Amino acid sequence: MKKSITCLAFLASVSLMAQHEISGTVTDVSGNPLSEANLYSEALHKGTATNASGKFSMQIPKGQFTFVVNRVGYQPKCVSFREDQSNYTIHLSEQYGELDEVIVTGVTHSTDQRRSPISTSVIHAADMEAQASSNIVDAITQIPGVDAWQTGPSISKPVIRGLGSNHVVTLYNGVRQEEQQWGAEHGIQIGELGIQRTEVIKGPSSLLYGSDAQGSVINFITEKQLKDGAVNGHLQSQYQANNDMQEYGLSNAGKLDALSWHIDLDRKQAGNYKNDKDGTVYNSGFENLEFSGDLDWDYNWGNTQLFFSSFGQKLGMTEGERNESGAFTKFEAGKVRAVSQRELDSYTIDLPYQRIKHYRVQLRQDLFLGSDRLQLDLAYQQNKRQEFEGPEPEETEGANAAEAETEESGAALDLLLRTYDYGARYQLSPIGGWKITVGTNGMYQTNENEGEEFLIPNYDLFDFGGYSYVSKTINDKWNLAGGLRFDLRHINSKALQVNEPAQGGIKPGFNAFKADFSNLSPSLGLSYLIDDYLTVKFNAARGFRAPNSQELSANGIHEGTNRYELGNRNLDPETDTELDLGLIWNNDALTLSLSGFYNAIADYIYIHKDAQARMIEGAELFEYEQQDAQLWGAEASFEVHPKELSWLHWHNDFSFVNGEFQDYASKASKYLPFIPAPALHSKIKAVFKPKTLFQSVFLAWGIDYSFKQDHVYTRYDTESATPDYTLFNASVGCTLKNKSGNSLARLYVIGDNLFDKAYQDHMSRLKYIGENPATGQTGIYQMGRNISFKLIVPFQLNG
Repeated sequence: MKKSITCLAFLASVSLMAQHEISGTVTDVSGNPLSEANLYSEALHKGTATNASGKFSMQIPKGQFTFVVNRVGYQPKCVSFREDQSNYTIHLSEQYGELDEVIVTGVTHSTDQRRSPISTSVIHAADMEAQASSNIVDAITQIPGVDAWQTGPSISKPVIRGLGSNHVVTLYNGVRQEEQQWGAEHGIQIGELGIQRTEVIKGPSSLLYGSDAQGSVINFITEKQLKDGAVNGHLQSQYQANNDMQEYGLSNAGKLDALSWHIDLDRKQAGNYKNDKDGTVYNSGFENLEFSGDLDWDYNWGNTQLFFSSFGQKLGMTEGERNESGAFTKFEAGKVRAVSQRELDSYTIDLPYQRIKHYRVQLRQDLFLGSDRLQLDLAYQQNKRQEFEGPEPEETEGANAAEAETEESGAALDLLLRTYDYGARYQLSPIGGWKITVGTNGMYQTNENEGEEFLIPNYDLFDFGGYSYVSKTINDKWNLAGGLRFDLRHINSKALQVNEPAQGGIKPGFNAFKADFSNLSPSLGLSYLIDDYLTVKFNAARGFRAPNSQELSANGIHEGTNRYELGNRNLDPETDTELDLGLIWNNDALTLSLSGFYNAIADYIYIHKDAQARMIEGAELFEYEQQDAQLWGAEASFEVHPKELSWLHWHNDFSFVNGEFQDYASKASKYLPFIPAPALHSKIKAVFKPKTLFQSVFLAWGIDYSFKQDHVYTRYDTESATPDYTLFNASVGCTLKNKSGNSLARLYVIGDNLFDKAYQDHMSRLKYIGENPATGQTGIYQMGRNISFKLIVPFQLNG
């Protein structure tokens, strides 16, 4: 009996691991074969390409697997292959605009973008490569509805449809990025070099990602599609003239049989940036060093992926202190003096500054269980955030001044955040056309204070969520998707006594408390492909966000924001209900996209200045409170791409969002604070393919117009209106080739703010820092004219 059972188990395992050959042909809609069409499975991490006759063949395990089929100039298509079928015929239609994408975020299977009810935008590595940016968030603000809460050129936090910070979940290869994101001056610790594509979901996404995905989700994906036997990579360098930013990067990837890898190393260093109003902005430089990669091993019965990254950053925190002539000042040797031009022109980062180190490792295991699929995720993250202060004049005297000013042995604010992520997703084989997925994900988190000052307490956090998700395509036109999720979050905040006297009636320190938050989040959406050109989408979803430790229990000065922040233990979780309606029109001359949304948020949490205008430890007091709110807005884009003029693309987009409280006493307290201004972008791009040493050449000219933002929360002087401004940009790029037609190098020259416009963006935190006595102007202006140069040199070692 025992031998029989062993034999049966062995035969079952052999059947499960057996490979089956499938084959087929890829053609256009007229039946003409398409060569060099690529087929790739995100689940299998493998693919193939068609030959000169449009034919392909490959081995797949038992079960059903989705492959993305694409070719230059044609719309990508998702096709399901089974091991018991063969001789597939796949028809690809011509690609007209940029809305023909395949997405993996917010869905449980690779899905055509037109068929997903959720509003999703995609940016590829090539799009980010052709623009100049100082950080990963700036690189995605070209998407309508995506803005950034900025602190100089080094720190940008995504704001999507008016919601940011803990209202937006950032994913790195599908798993949450946790890095003290509650801070207004805390950027995202992810570099651009290794990112292959970025997917942005607009609107509540709590169904799959839980608390904090109430506003939107951003997924940075590093997986690179490679043919078997290929080993390649590239060297990258960049120089930005405004702040003398230098970047040097190396990327290498390969696939040899079952093993594939992708490794990136990138370093950036920038000095102080300049503008026409402030001159050179003192202590606005930064340094970044990132190492990241992944290792993949494929089996017949599944695959294993190991992702890892190390991100280090040191960045200055400009305070905006200036003398009567408008020159920036610093405190040194017991007295205040003007910063010299030599210091302004250097790469030196002075006190105060931040130092951040973020380490991350993630293990993903895929198991193919017949026609089902099980995906398991485990991840560990460690975020070390330190703020080093400069001394106040009264703190130092004589010979001790220089020693105190350069002391780094103890950080003023020193937070150590450890996060353990987990997730499991089980995809069942389709039942009657229904694709069903059940799953769970969450995290365990600990925060420890190791510095001399305290802003938030030590705490432990446990987060659990379980969900079910279903989708179905009916008559190849209707696409339904929806599901239900339950979330539970537990916070154990620990006591911490601070031996300092009370100021303004506020006693430093933290009392212990425990809190539990839970929610049930449903979602339902549909899309309807009216014909080959027109698609209509509708989605209704409920979102959920538990208050974070900062909002519940902050009690200290935050040097990074130059304010004293006070939490509110009585906060309730936010819940919201959002309705989205979208329309897409796409033909051979025009691509048009329209989307509108309405978001009702119960118990919206926000921060504002203290009603009594109290000053604590020399900083203004800010407090958290909540009330019901609503946001509504729209995004529109249209692109002209005449078929007869295939080299010409004219892209335009407009976005606006308005946020108001449900109940308010006066206009001063009517609007939600810090909502982005309406924005209009227009860009004309011409792409040529001359038969010379160039594979391609492009020229682009663009205009960015930001409208006046006067829908502001002026209660207690929390924020102020911002005038409109217009920026002009241009770029040129080319790809050089050798005699064999292979790429030798890619060159870019990018000009931003060509006419050196002096402006303040409404979402710039520097708008409220310091005053220039010479002009009476409050705050610091954005970067002026910036000319950037990029050189990418690809190399191929094999394949």
